[in-house]
Amino acid sequence: LVSFSGCGSAPTAKQINTGRSAFFSPDRIRTIAIMPLNGSNTNRAQELTRELTVQILQLNRFEVVDHYKVATLVEDEGLEGIDLSDTLVKNIARKLQADAILLGEITNFQEPESPYPLLRKPPFIGLSLRIVSINQTMPMTIWSMNDTFDSRDRQVKQYVKRSERRRLSTDPYFLIQVVAKEIVKTFAF
Repeated sequence: LVSFSGCGSAPTAKQINTGRSAFFSPDRIRTIAIMPLNGSNTNRAQELTRELTVQILQLNRFEVVDHYKVATLVEDEGLEGIDLSDTLVKNIARKLQADAILLGEITNFQEPESPYPLLRKPPFIGLSLRIVSINQTMPMTIWSMNDTFDSRDRQVKQYVKRSERRRLSTDPYFLIQVVAKEIVKTFAF
């Protein structure tokens, strides 16, 4: 009698590379301002910023400063595409009446560019994000994330139903939606 056990376990969903400050008091964060994300692909950065906003609001835990109020401040202060110092973060949060600011950048984004399916590269996205609280004397990073999401990765595919996996590897906006949803799940504080 020969018995075979499974050759391997089913893949699990990708664990997102995040960190959280031990000094963070979640009850002190009620309002978040979401700064426009930096990145070489402005349209994709805007899409991800909007999708993060939607997903954060769906948590029913935070108020989000209106996108137009944030955009106006960014334009008026000339803040687009720059790294923000602690002083700038505190001033922005004060002006926007926010307890914390979400900011970051798309570090890498691959579009499926070719019109020919065999030559198309599956989308992937690299992100570096952080949430900075201004409730302390000095602004403090209370949450950070630095990770890459490759639509070919078996663990990334576990985020969606089997029937949606092809779309994940061909539709960059769908990848953005899925990634934003999974990132916001890490805000369980």
